[in-house]
Amino acid sequence: MSFQDISAASFPVLCCMVITWFILVKLLLNRLKRFHPKKYQEMGRPSLFFRNNVSGGSAMLKYLITRDHKTLNDPQLSKLSDLMLVFLVIYSLIFFGLLFGFFAQTTLSAV
Repeated sequence: MSFQDISAASFPVLCCMVITWFILVKLLLNRLKRFHPKKYQEMGRPSLFFRNNVSGGSAMLKYLITRDHKTLNDPQLSKLSDLMLVFLVIYSLIFFGLLFGFFAQTTLSAV
């Protein structure tokens, strides 16, 4: 299987993963806003679209990466947060693998 075949098959998968990510973010933010308003305020009241900014996005990523959800003692929120962290790692591996493959392919074909 060539790199073109792999990248062509991966593109729709990545597109579906982006849509899934938006849904997961919306679920996370809704849960934080409803059950943990103090934490939601500390994060800068991040939003998926309307108040979306770099600080809100970075606060959410920091929340996921540092696994800050454990301090809130909310099992459903913990499951969602852990799922999102695993999802983010898988997406990043696929994305950067394809990016690396693209640059390797163009470098090899240029030689």
